[in-house]
Amino acid sequence: MGDESQLHRLAGLWKSKYDWPYDVRDGVFRHPGSEGKVPVFEVAPTKAFAYDRGDNDSATRYRFRLNSD
Repeated sequence: MGDESQLHRLAGLWKSKYDWPYDVRDGVFRHPGSEGKVPVFEVAPTKAFAYDRGDNDSATRYRFRLNSD
């Protein structure tokens, strides 16, 4: 992932939720005060399953279309 606007958004979310501070420079995450790169990957789901609780053995399958950007 190299979209800096997306990385800045993720860095802000992770800082507010998990207190994980990251700097965004040159299209990558970096630990503050370090030059080492932190890999960030985007994973797009193609299929997910949801199961009912209890004795009912029902499941629902969700399929996602891949974006062809």
